[in-house]
Amino acid sequence: MAMAERVEVIHRDDAIAAIAKPAGLSMTAVRGAGDDPFREAVDRALGGARWTRVHRIDGGTSGIVLLALTSEAHRSLSIAFQERRVEKIYHAFVSPPPDPPEGAIDAPLEVPDGPARVRVVPRGGKRSRTAYRIIESFHGIALLEVRPETGRRHQIRAHLAHAGSPILGDEIYGGRVPFLSDLKRDYRGRGEERPLIARPALHALSIAFPHPESGARMALRCEYPKDFAALAKVLRKWATPQSLPG
Repeated sequence: MAMAERVEVIHRDDAIAAIAKPAGLSMTAVRGAGDDPFREAVDRALGGARWTRVHRIDGGTSGIVLLALTSEAHRSLSIAFQERRVEKIYHAFVSPPPDPPEGAIDAPLEVPDGPARVRVVPRGGKRSRTAYRIIESFHGIALLEVRPETGRRHQIRAHLAHAGSPILGDEIYGGRVPFLSDLKRDYRGRGEERPLIARPALHALSIAFPHPESGARMALRCEYPKDFAALAKVLRKWATPQSLPG
């Protein structure tokens, strides 16, 4: 197993575990190949303990994933997700910044089977809503806090693209690939320039939910991975900061 496919355990108790999924590790098994790199990585991290998925994040997205360690915990968490008692917060770098700087995108989505692109449609789609706000702004780029209020596949990516602010590095949904030469006027690189981030700049930062055993509200957080943190550092150094309205 490649080092990139290792996962870090953020929290573990008798009922649940939370792990930090690296970008590039798909949570979907490879059809016809019999391979499930995500399961192999989690099995290794949890020492072979039994577990089940209760939600997913995209393969290119980094961040926190919640797992159930018992059938009772899986049932309880599944109900909490269905009743929208689970709050997920993502951070995303987008370009250009959205206008207005805070709001909600309420647009139905057509979610086809398989890896096909998700689309906003005027009629017949699944109700989908995503709240956002700019938390840091640069010249032509913004760091957003994003709260999906429904849980459709590619919802954040499709909604932000529909709003005219696609995620950096998300070429499927029209996001531009960021390079240091875009920011640094006197850039003098050697050889072929590498992008500042080589995947959609989207990170599942935190999740809050009722614990399946105690019922107490619990919040867990996953810090930025190296590529996301490095992008933030470069932007703060080389992109012109802009003050937020108000």
